[in-house]
Amino acid sequence: MPGTQHIHEDQMRECLREAFAQDPEVGLLWRLTQGIRDPGSPVEENKRQRLHPLLVIFAALLVIAFATFLYFAYFQP
Repeated sequence: MPGTQHIHEDQMRECLREAFAQDPEVGLLWRLTQGIRDPGSPVEENKRQRLHPLLVIFAALLVIAFATFLYFAYFQP
């Protein structure tokens, strides 16, 4: 790679600070919402985002597992 050069880690940190300081949306909440949204579907017309399908499946499995635990722990005769 003839056009590239190595920079020191302090220079890289400064470049990253500048890049993140320019974008006000790059907060923790924004990153969290981007992580749980469905990457395959566009944002809906009313700016609502769909949840990631795997997140929905894992949540359903968690509810089923918790219901099974409650059944066997408290309601089984």
